[in-house]
Amino acid sequence: MTIRSASLAVCCLCIASGTWAVDAEAPIDPAPVKSPEQQFKDHPTRLADLPPGWSTNNPIRLQVCFNLKYAPNSHEANQFLLTWYRRISEMPYVVDLRMERLVYPAQFTYCANMMFKNWAHNRAYETSDVFLKYYYEVWKPAVTEMAEQMTILDIATTPR
Repeated sequence: MTIRSASLAVCCLCIASGTWAVDAEAPIDPAPVKSPEQQFKDHPTRLADLPPGWSTNNPIRLQVCFNLKYAPNSHEANQFLLTWYRRISEMPYVVDLRMERLVYPAQFTYCANMMFKNWAHNRAYETSDVFLKYYYEVWKPAVTEMAEQMTILDIATTPR
């Protein structure tokens, strides 16, 4: 599997169908959570460009674009997408969840978009047993190539 490094970027999230809902509450594990600076210390980021507190307090969108080992629109691909939605939507940390089909650029077939209330919810999701089990048992065997981007809602220009 080819993985391109994640980077944090300041981004105004514009969604054609409306605004993201960010009111959901989910229990957060009280274990220490790595800060964004700690999590991405070995990767280039735009963290220094963010106003204080934004990287931990603002809503976060994670977009993971990918290809599958299955042909687009095949029964196997459709089952993978349905399983993804069912498993991830059952988790309390993701506030909004969407699967999209890429038109341009054409490198990837699918993009999974997940919105989290804040950094703590994102980290709770990515370190949860449910996510890790799904990742190793379902995602990793089926995904052949992927790239992810993490963005922070720009609250200066986009009201919550």
